[in-house]
Amino acid sequence: MSAAEVYEWLIRLPAASIYDGNRLAQPDELANYGTGDGLEKAFFLANVLRHRDPAEALRVAVDKSRVVLRADRNYEFVSAKTLQGQVDITPAGEITTTSPA
Repeated sequence: MSAAEVYEWLIRLPAASIYDGNRLAQPDELANYGTGDGLEKAFFLANVLRHRDPAEALRVAVDKSRVVLRADRNYEFVSAKTLQGQVDITPAGEITTTSPA
């Protein structure tokens, strides 16, 4: 599957987390249960993209209900989680997080 096909598959999945509150499912849980919140879907796709092209920088930015994965293009999702901030993954694998002030 191409990245675009994975994204389309994720969009078609039900938009409900297996966990209440702001707890997030892991990518394998999303795949096994066939459902996931938009933030969980963004991390799933980030995991796929990172394995396909480790040299690509990734950013997951979430502002309450809007989630954007910035990679080779922007992938947008909707989240019911009430989180805000961003996660950056460098080509070297360094991960940094930023939360709003």
